[in-house]
Amino acid sequence: MKIYTKLRWMYLVFSLSPLALILWLGYQTRLEQDPLFNQLMASGIIAALFIAFTGPWITQQWIFLHQIKRIEKFCRKIREGEYESTLPVPNESRDKDEENEMINLMRDLNWMAHRIGNREKELHRSINELSESHREIREKSLHLEQANSSLKLAQMQLQAQKTELEQAFAQMHLLAMTDALTQIANRRSFFDSFHHILTFAQREKRPVSLLMLDIDHFKQINDQYGHQAGDWVLIELASRLRACIRHSDIAARIGGEEFALLLPETDYSGASTIANRIYAAINQQAFELPENPGTRVTASLGMCSLNPNSPYPALDVFVHYADQALYCCKQEGRNGICRYDPASHSINKIAPAAFQPYITRSKTN
Repeated sequence: MKIYTKLRWMYLVFSLSPLALILWLGYQTRLEQDPLFNQLMASGIIAALFIAFTGPWITQQWIFLHQIKRIEKFCRKIREGEYESTLPVPNESRDKDEENEMINLMRDLNWMAHRIGNREKELHRSINELSESHREIREKSLHLEQANSSLKLAQMQLQAQKTELEQAFAQMHLLAMTDALTQIANRRSFFDSFHHILTFAQREKRPVSLLMLDIDHFKQINDQYGHQAGDWVLIELASRLRACIRHSDIAARIGGEEFALLLPETDYSGASTIANRIYAAINQQAFELPENPGTRVTASLGMCSLNPNSPYPALDVFVHYADQALYCCKQEGRNGICRYDPASHSINKIAPAAFQPYITRSKTN
């Protein structure tokens, strides 16, 4: 039953109950026969009916306005964030109240406030979790930056150490492959390169030449002028050899006073030119020993050239050919050039090309 109907019946009962009592008393005292009494009773009935019909409407309007004010106050609290506030309504556990739409509205507002409060709590919890996660991320980011800085520093140190090791290795390799006294290739470096160059020449059918050089009477230089002078002769000879060959050629000290020169892509004609150039470089200018300027030094040269028309011997055989030419030059009086012909297996002495007279310098010069 609607509340308006309840109020109407309540007002009707409360307004007619006194009239019924008066009417009963009137019948008991025979006042109903009095016209004035009847008029008063009629007026009372009319007034009771008026009150019964107007009273519920007025009461309902008052209740409605009161509930509106409560809803307005409730909405103000919700706007201020007081989501725990509720509107007092009967039958709170019911989903719907058919007696009063306003109560249904108030109940729905309570439900909405409860849902908003829960969402607000979840939102704050999510914000707190995000803030905590952001803080942890910043801390981890800071740790990662510190670790990255440490890693970069360690990487730089490792790179510096690597560079130092590479430089040290290069220096060690250079020392291992270079003759310490003359600063040209040593025996090991020479024969390593010799193996690769000879293999390439044999595979590609390219010419290659080998020169063996030995300083004449080097023991006498050591005995007469001292080992320091002998070392100086070796250094000076190595310098002159470097000046006589090309960048692609290899000069090496393979023994005490013995030198070797490997000439890739060089046939007999080219090798003879270089041999004469070396011969002239040694004989044209005296060796200026610190204590004995103008000292004459000579050398014997043995050479052998391979070309596509001749067989390519093994490395040790090739060296043996050049050694035989050098030995022959020694036997023929030294200070000359001998050539081994691998095709005929013969050795012949080469007449050195014309060069300027031997020059000596005084100690003051």
